[in-house]
Amino acid sequence: MPTPMMHVAIAKKVNEKLFLEEDLLYVGCLMTNWTNVEYHVSHFKEEHEGIEGLCNPDKYISKYQDKLDDPIVIGYLIHLLTDRFWNKYMLNNVYLYNEENKVIGVKTKRKKELNVSQESIYELKKKTYDKYDNYLVDKNLVDLITEKILILPHLDEIKITTEELDQKIYEYNKLVKDQKKKNNFLTFNNNKYSLINQKEFEENLERCAGYVYSYLRRNDIIEV
Repeated sequence: MPTPMMHVAIAKKVNEKLFLEEDLLYVGCLMTNWTNVEYHVSHFKEEHEGIEGLCNPDKYISKYQDKLDDPIVIGYLIHLLTDRFWNKYMLNNVYLYNEENKVIGVKTKRKKELNVSQESIYELKKKTYDKYDNYLVDKNLVDLITEKILILPHLDEIKITTEELDQKIYEYNKLVKDQKKKNNFLTFNNNKYSLINQKEFEENLERCAGYVYSYLRRNDIIEV
């Protein structure tokens, strides 16, 4: 699962062509993880394993076709698309499978195969994604959320109080500021257990933004 900063970086990149209110768009793309509903509900996930069980953005736009002029609703969709892109990439390029197609480990960027538990895979992904956050902050590819959000769209999946939302925004902004203080971007490629190297990450940022924009255009959510 991509980090909050990865989600905002993709939303910011896509918004170079959308020209939507940035703070509303960012809140939307983070709301998917902030809302107080079960993960499979907020992420429109199918009850399957592997690629078939990824977020289903088609279900989302079918349900909220009449609300897709709201930047928060668009941001929520961008989150689903970003999750789908990155998780599909990991499933196809990083995970190792047994003969029964069950995940049994991962391949590192140095092509080392690790047969590890699901818990260990999660930790490896977290450490790798932390390096991505370093990169995004170093390159100024993420923004803070500066405006107070007063009104949220009425989506069944958005369950959060005003106080909770303010706290989540504060925590996100603090996360970005704290990452700037770390100043350890140079460690990006030094960890032998990283799952994706810098070149792959940079390429996937562009591919993911392109995938999101193409999806929005193809489904007539934005004007060409």
